Amino acid sequence: MEKVFTHLRFKLDRTQKKVIFYILGITLPLFFFSLYFIQNTAGKELTKFAEEKAFHLETRIISEIKHYLDNASSFTKEASYMLKLDPAKYTTLLPFLKKHLQNNPNIYGSALAIEPDSYLNKTYCKYYYKHNGTLKEKWLMPPHYDYLHQEWYSKVKQLKKGMWSKPYFDEGGGEVFMSTFTYPLLDSHQTFLGVVTADIKIDILSEKIQKMTFSKEHFVFVLDKSGFLLSHPDSHYALKQTAFAYAKDLHSKTLSNALQQMLSADKGKYTVTIASQTYTLYSVDVPNSDLKIAVFLNNTALFRPLNELKQKLGIVTFIGIILLLLLIVVILREFKQDIIKKTKLKHEFELATKIQMSFLPKKKNMQTDRYEIHSYLKAAREVGGDLYGYKESGNNIVLYVGDVSGKGIPAALFMMATQILLKNTIETTSDPAEIVTLINKRLLETSQNGMFVTLLVIRYDFINQVLTFCNAGHPPFIIKADQLFSPLPTLHPPVNTFENTVYTNNRLTIKTPFQLICFSDGVTEAENRDKELFGIERVAETLQAEFTLTYLRKEIQRFIKNNPANDDMTILTFTAK
Repeated sequence: MEKVFTHLRFKLDRTQKKVIFYILGITLPLFFFSLYFIQNTAGKELTKFAEEKAFHLETRIISEIKHYLDNASSFTKEASYMLKLDPAKYTTLLPFLKKHLQNNPNIYGSALAIEPDSYLNKTYCKYYYKHNGTLKEKWLMPPHYDYLHQEWYSKVKQLKKGMWSKPYFDEGGGEVFMSTFTYPLLDSHQTFLGVVTADIKIDILSEKIQKMTFSKEHFVFVLDKSGFLLSHPDSHYALKQTAFAYAKDLHSKTLSNALQQMLSADKGKYTVTIASQTYTLYSVDVPNSDLKIAVFLNNTALFRPLNELKQKLGIVTFIGIILLLLLIVVILREFKQDIIKKTKLKHEFELATKIQMSFLPKKKNMQTDRYEIHSYLKAAREVGGDLYGYKESGNNIVLYVGDVSGKGIPAALFMMATQILLKNTIETTSDPAEIVTLINKRLLETSQNGMFVTLLVIRYDFINQVLTFCNAGHPPFIIKADQLFSPLPTLHPPVNTFENTVYTNNRLTIKTPFQLICFSDGVTEAENRDKELFGIERVAETLQAEFTLTYLRKEIQRFIKNNPANDDMTILTFTAK
């Protein structure tokens, strides 16, 4: 190849070299100066815009939180005033509490608790709450629930003023993650008689915040001053872990460092990297609470206008240089265009084949104490759309086989994208249905070419001896244990066809030893010169005689003889010992 391109190399004389040098010497400095000027001037304006946008978001969220909390808690003050008229008739407040609980969607529950050490001399705590659209009630009484020593009660008793509690999981009470507003019941002499409460579910407030702030250009989360995530765009994190655990999951040291500084400051601005994306983080305290708001602005989206302008300038500059250089190209020697194109095309196909094969497992055959794997992939053209792989993790092993629609370069590119997504996804989960669901979601987000891929993902648990699989439009696989059989799968459409497709698993218990084989439709649709297909029946007959990849390939080749393949062929066998 090197010798071929040696003959194609242009020879420039001294004058031509000088012209090229002068052109590049003038245009390149102008280009870089323009980029610097744009970066410096427009960058400052975009940064200012980002700060204003973050401030606007924070103000909206604070206003929403304040309005939500005020709306949920206002009736407790009314209840306190009502009790002052006749403290002994405290039970008359119960219909009032029930009415507000029924009419206010922001309230989850409300309690009336009486101080036993007061002159009312009564241990009493009745709690109303919503459950499945109906109003329920329960007694929160010692010893099952010691309301007298709960923070929402004891702290208000001490301070004699209304206040919101820190978010908490109310075990034994509402049995949900909530925050409680407690208002003291005082008689005309300011004697503490008990409290009235208003409970809100934190997840409802979290959903309101996320709906209000949803955007592809930014995201928001709310946390308390201990770092616990109260609201997050991803429900896997909200009300389940701290922001530090979130940063650890994302392997973001910059976010961890920013969080440490953020929790000790009233407000701040930080640059963090999350999943290879750079964000500017703006944080601020919510007044009169233990809450903090974190606004993440995606720098890529923020500086997109600047980058687009720089790209356009680069294109204009590049075109100008090309037009000038064309004046020199006309005096260069002629060469054979067909040879160049054919040589280059052959080289590109060879390179494309190598690149595509590099995305597949390095070891086609694998043998351990617990299992044995053999694989085979043959593209119908120079490159193809079939894919396969496997990944062992602890006591599980995940196998997969896929077939991209179409042929040639487009299918190969789509295959590589799918293979990358599969490898990355299997690093995070081994559940077949979850893997297929995530691949479907990510391909639909990024691919708009109308291509799809059939996909079969299988997981085997060596300890529990359970085989779990999810089939997205792929040919079924075959198992040989005591006998030869093919598990009946749940029918699912191929990946990258429909949004919101719910992919589910099929499971079966199968003890070792056993064998299984999965393949693409290039096996069953292999045809001979008479246009006769090899078919699933011949596959089963062949495997019944000898359950090996080598024997199956041999029988397929004997069937098609020298007839060229019209589809990619992939076979993957797995033996559990």
